[in-house]
Amino acid sequence: MKSPEIVRWPVEPLPDAESLHPGPDDAALAMAATAIAMPAGAPLRRVVLTRAVQIGLAAVGRRDYEAWRRVYAPNAEFYLTARDWLALGLLPELTHGCENGWRNQAGILDAIAELRIEPRELIDPGHSRFATRVLISGRGRESGLAMHMEHWYVWFLENLLIAREYGVATEEEAVGLLRTDQPSS
Repeated sequence: MKSPEIVRWPVEPLPDAESLHPGPDDAALAMAATAIAMPAGAPLRRVVLTRAVQIGLAAVGRRDYEAWRRVYAPNAEFYLTARDWLALGLLPELTHGCENGWRNQAGILDAIAELRIEPRELIDPGHSRFATRVLISGRGRESGLAMHMEHWYVWFLENLLIAREYGVATEEEAVGLLRTDQPSS
């Protein structure tokens, strides 16, 4: 089987990212459905995926569970394969359910002050899946130590909601997931 074409583009951080609030009205959902059906890298698909990532990560940064959960299936699966996060022993490799996924994430978020999660690049192989490279920065709430790290998220959608999320450490892992986990349609 031929590997799918992967299209990538840079994502510029938005200075007002914390103020982004999702508005999943009928028109936005119809546009998202149209964009997801388009080939990798199509202009409307680029705009919709980029904005969705910016809005979703801004919700995490401001710890807005209600906005964040709107884009996840209730029974979403959260996979963490990033060895640096697993080594801390704070998160399991697999978490089931949106509420449990947020609870795990909130534990980490509560330890980081001045948190910024900025998408910097999007990778799009088409269909209902994509990945983004993010820069995470902040400082330890207790220690005051600055932290800066790169992380990758890979998302697989079902019915326009995130059904599976992978947190990985490298671009190679992200692209590998996108290439090996073929869409069912």
